[in-house]
Amino acid sequence: MKRLAALTLLAGILLLNSGSAQDRNPTPPGPTAAKLLRTHYAVRHADPLTLAEVVGTHFKGDATLIAAPSGSGSAVLISGTPATVSEVVKLLEQLDKKPRTVEVEITLAELPMKKDGKELTAVELATAEALVKDGKGQRVKLVAVEGREVMSQIGGNRPIVSSSVVAGGFGKGGNPPVAQRSINYQPVGMTVKMTPRIGADNAVTVELSVQESRVRQAEANDEVGAATIENNTLSTKLNILAGRSVIAQSVRSETKAGAIVSVIILTAKVVDDHPTTSGP
Repeated sequence: MKRLAALTLLAGILLLNSGSAQDRNPTPPGPTAAKLLRTHYAVRHADPLTLAEVVGTHFKGDATLIAAPSGSGSAVLISGTPATVSEVVKLLEQLDKKPRTVEVEITLAELPMKKDGKELTAVELATAEALVKDGKGQRVKLVAVEGREVMSQIGGNRPIVSSSVVAGGFGKGGNPPVAQRSINYQPVGMTVKMTPRIGADNAVTVELSVQESRVRQAEANDEVGAATIENNTLSTKLNILAGRSVIAQSVRSETKAGAIVSVIILTAKVVDDHPTTSGP
């Protein structure tokens, strides 16, 4: 009996020591999930859907951004930790700026090719502006909001002599020969599409597309006497520094009178107000 009591006392002491050890080394608690903050950002100028997509991709995995449904107001819904939401809002404020407008002037003129066949110098190319003032060229002025495409069309249908034949005058005493011409109406003119983007120091990058159709009259010694249609197409991307001009294209075409150089010159400047109309 005494032996049984001793064993019971020993077991109690061992249990007591085990509990004390567990108290001294408690199991660390699991990580507590950070509390999410849900808010919204009121968009003032930019497109809410674009902002949500761009910034949401940048913070992918850390925050969720959703553009508010159309008709419910321009806003971006944000969900994330308070620290992340603060960063998201700061970036949205930086991107949500009032878009500026850009004025681009396009000058088109024809210059005679130099006899030595060399490229025209900058001074000679500058004479294109003088040719435009004298009515020997075209000038198109476009005003567009940065990042948005604008288009201008100039021209219309013009009668074109497609062929010329001589009829009559056959046999003795016949009618005198008469020139008969076939005339068709062809669309001629120019279509300009432009998308400007503003960079550092107000430099303007222009995505430009120009399609031009013009009538090339028949040469004086051309027996047929029919005019021809010339089509020129330009698609390019140009970086224009503030106050500078850039030559977009120099196209050579051969005529019986000599080679001709078609020159396209661009100038661009950033303006503050928004355009109401655009065109030549």
